[in-house]
Amino acid sequence: MAKEIRIAKRDFYIFNILFLLSCGRGNFRYSEIRGMLKLKDSQTDHGLKLLRKHFLIIAHIIPTKKGRIFVEYRLSKRGKTLLKTLNSLKKYSLK
Repeated sequence: MAKEIRIAKRDFYIFNILFLLSCGRGNFRYSEIRGMLKLKDSQTDHGLKLLRKHFLIIAHIIPTKKGRIFVEYRLSKRGKTLLKTLNSLKKYSLK
């Protein structure tokens, strides 16, 4: 039981990334996600990789004139559906 709680507590930032992407303007760069949630680079990287692996977010690559590349992240249809389901469960549990 204690190990399960540690894992859930350790990976809670992944849900924070999902919820951040669901609100506001929709597209966020890596540095914005890291800064708003006050995450370490390793946490941000791990969270985004995991969410991309499960097709919950989409990475949109934007090339610039100086050769730099910006990547903006947004929710995929699957991610939006997951959040709607979680919201429904939350409303149901509060009844």
